[in-house]
Amino acid sequence: MTGRHALALLAVAYFLSLGVFRERALPESFVRASFAWEAAPVLLLGVAALLFSRNRHGVILSTLLLLLSQRVGEMGGVYPTLPAGALAPALPELAKLPADGLGRVVAAGDVFRPNGATLYGLEDARGYESLVLDRIADTYPLWSKPQHASFNRVDDLTRPFLSFLNVRFAVARPEAAVPSGWRMRSRGREMAVFENPNALPRIFAPRKIRLVGLAGQALAEMSGTRDFSETAWIGGTTSEVRNGAAQISLRAAGPDLIATVNATQRVFLATSLPDWPGWIAESAGARIPLVTTNHAFVGFWLDAGRQTIRLHYRPASFFYGLAAFGLGLAAWVSRARRPIVQRDTRATTG
Repeated sequence: MTGRHALALLAVAYFLSLGVFRERALPESFVRASFAWEAAPVLLLGVAALLFSRNRHGVILSTLLLLLSQRVGEMGGVYPTLPAGALAPALPELAKLPADGLGRVVAAGDVFRPNGATLYGLEDARGYESLVLDRIADTYPLWSKPQHASFNRVDDLTRPFLSFLNVRFAVARPEAAVPSGWRMRSRGREMAVFENPNALPRIFAPRKIRLVGLAGQALAEMSGTRDFSETAWIGGTTSEVRNGAAQISLRAAGPDLIATVNATQRVFLATSLPDWPGWIAESAGARIPLVTTNHAFVGFWLDAGRQTIRLHYRPASFFYGLAAFGLGLAAWVSRARRPIVQRDTRATTG
């Protein structure tokens, strides 16, 4: 296709779209400027092709410069550059919360988007991802209301499962009343922040272990539970046993969770870490077998004694990706080091 053909097609598309532009009440100055930013680079590229007809590199360079100019000129005013504070304005009430990686937050209703918590060094229990573990989705009725193509809305802060999820703080409207079982943390012009004194640590030793063998039985029993520090559910022949006791000290190391545990007898530790494949628990270089707990979370058994456990997330796909990158890099290096053989393709006469 020549430059003239491209210009002709742009002109036809422009005139056919005028009716749509008018329906959307777009200013004529905006429409004309947008068309100019589309047509002018094509015209200038045709001129460059004539000027550099024998210089292929000149044509390529002109094409790149015109493409860059066109994108900057057309889109520069559509997404303006704003100060960093426009993305995450200072919120004094959030700044007072500990960003130690050991407690989660939620918000009542729609006052605070979950993705916004990350900008303030906080972790929102509601999440807002395109991929969700199916067993986590099974627990939604216990603590939230899922919304189509959006985050899980929490309207009732008194749901016990929020305490199991390590929800220590909740954000609400400035005038909101303190929910039952919570206490006031701070209240300001932008928001009120409540604190949950019953929030469980991310790793804890429940008093009892409930073994269940039927699919959905754990969820059914959990729906009527008021205190998740009392019982944890794992798979097995239906029965109930007393759990051992342990003193647990937690700290976060980046995305990893480190627990120092002093147990007087064999003990089962439950966590509120979603049971995605890829979680690894290690102690003194040895892996600890993980057990699906409370239908969708990570748990594990520990023998008596004092030991330090590190929980970190390393899915197999991470190592497959590293291997694929290494193979690709090796292939590129091998190809780059191969000498280039130029062949004389001129015709010969005998």
